[in-house]
Amino acid sequence: MEIKNFSACDGWYFVERDSKLIFKVAGWALLESGDVVGMISPTGARTGDGVPRLTTPPGVAGQYVPAEFLTDRQKEQARRL
Repeated sequence: MEIKNFSACDGWYFVERDSKLIFKVAGWALLESGDVVGMISPTGARTGDGVPRLTTPPGVAGQYVPAEFLTDRQKEQARRL
């Protein structure tokens, strides 16, 4: 996966289909393939030097959701991020 462009964003989340996992999206990455994916910083995602890094969401079914469309439960989860 090669990133061609990156744009920071605010107010977006990746929500796993069963709403068990929720991640704040730090930005959007335009891939060489033309796909656009949200980039997150999950706990423990680090470079070889121990620096926190951005990564794509985990390989689970889910969707990108703007903050205003989160359910009350998801909003509570998001406040803890």
